Amino acid sequence: MSGYVLLEQIEAVDDVLRRWHKEADFLQTVAQAEKIPFFYLQESRIRPADGMTVYFCLQLDSLRCIDLLHHLYDTEGIFLRPEDVAAYEQAHPELLWEPVQPGDPLVQEYGERIPAEVVRQWLGMSPMTFIDLLNSGRGPISSWEEAFRQNRQNPLNLGQAYFSLKDLKDARLTFHILDWKEWQKEHRQLLQIAPAALPGTTGSATASPQEKEARILALEEQLNARDIRITELEDLLRTKDRQIAVLEEQGPVDAQRWRDNMAAVCELLVSIMQGTKTDWIRDEFTTALARTCPRYLTEVEKLVWKALPDSYKHGIGRKKKI
Repeated sequence: MSGYVLLEQIEAVDDVLRRWHKEADFLQTVAQAEKIPFFYLQESRIRPADGMTVYFCLQLDSLRCIDLLHHLYDTEGIFLRPEDVAAYEQAHPELLWEPVQPGDPLVQEYGERIPAEVVRQWLGMSPMTFIDLLNSGRGPISSWEEAFRQNRQNPLNLGQAYFSLKDLKDARLTFHILDWKEWQKEHRQLLQIAPAALPGTTGSATASPQEKEARILALEEQLNARDIRITELEDLLRTKDRQIAVLEEQGPVDAQRWRDNMAAVCELLVSIMQGTKTDWIRDEFTTALARTCPRYLTEVEKLVWKALPDSYKHGIGRKKKI
């Protein structure tokens, strides 16, 4: 596997940034100044000699900048050599010092990024309802927003959900505190669903009529989103059922079935070319093939009909008039 750098130890860029309490543009500047390479992980393998995991990586000179204006970099799947990180930390120990948090209680509790499960609990939503909210595109901007938008724009993924329940247990799925606060301003009605769980809000017992009406509207919005999602899933299920029915009708394409098809079509071609019939039409040919090979492959039938010399066939329509 030429072209790859083989490493026995790697450290994720995101882990380093969390430990340093820095953003990716800071690490980009450090790497360029200190000539520290980045590595994109292609695959991992177990070395038979000692059972150690070896990482096959492509070396990168810098991180890929997604949005230069906002200093947004793509760090997913990007790693550093632990020895490079350790050397820089030894030279700059202040990076590991815990920063003084601002007075905002959310920042004091969670830092700049709030776990997805925490936000779900604040909203008082069940796991599935919260996942539906994220998949609808009406939830807060998450740390996976770029990949989510790319997934929605891909026509091949139409009707397929991006977020799933298992993602709530993934520590990488978070919400930046600024995105969360901005979303709060735009979706006050949703935040009234679980007022006791949210800092600085009143309980339902003292809610005003306007607040109660807002909760009702929020619940209706959730139900509408769920109905839309159910319809999408039902359409997807029907499509999958049709695909499965076609596959079951054709049967599994394995080596033995392919050999049987080849033997059958060769036998049929030989019999046609040894016979006197020279006005074969497509339907007759397909019927003869079905007798020779009941489980013929549609693609094989197309290829062999095309390969049959024109001197032996009339076409796909009526026979010649005598």
